[in-house]
Amino acid sequence: MSLKSPIIAIYGGTFDPFHQAHAAVCHRVLSFSQVSQLRVVPCFIPALKQGATASAEHRVAMLEQWRIAQSEAARIQIDQQETQRQGASYTIDTVENIARQQPDAKLIFVLGADAWHSLPRWHRAAELMQKVSFWVFNRAGEAAPVAHQSTNHCLSVEQLFTQQVGHFCCDDSIDLPLSSTDYRESLDETDKLPHEVADYITKNQLYRKVQ
Repeated sequence: MSLKSPIIAIYGGTFDPFHQAHAAVCHRVLSFSQVSQLRVVPCFIPALKQGATASAEHRVAMLEQWRIAQSEAARIQIDQQETQRQGASYTIDTVENIARQQPDAKLIFVLGADAWHSLPRWHRAAELMQKVSFWVFNRAGEAAPVAHQSTNHCLSVEQLFTQQVGHFCCDDSIDLPLSSTDYRESLDETDKLPHEVADYITKNQLYRKVQ
């Protein structure tokens, strides 16, 4: 793999629903012209978290509604392999599949600090760390994530782009302490969502609490 290899950023999650902090991460990733493609990968059943409230079909549709409204839509792919595969979603399976599709690409996995801290508990974590580098988003003011075994710290995103697999960088450029749970617990606060997602949720009456 050369330094001129295309860079594919992989952003996985439940996206239940996809909210403004998710969108901000995507826009940050796409602000770097070195990133050839951003693959947003909704999982079917998260291996280490509670299952999703909305169906996989609705979550994929929400993401697609958001994607087509973006000026950089051509660089975004809503990757449905985990929802189509069904069962527990394991990042290593997704990464290996993308690597087979794009053998010349450099793969960078995008995740939050909480997910980074849990990484050693992921399925086949040691193998995953040998196949990708990691772009870790942590909120401004939080302690920087520390290195896991077999990973090396980069001082910037630009440096991460030039390194081989097994590296990580910390990005504290986004300070939106929002979670999908926050939205589900306060359904009227649609400002927490991209308007395309909010419109889809309203139209399909998702996340309504049973009285």
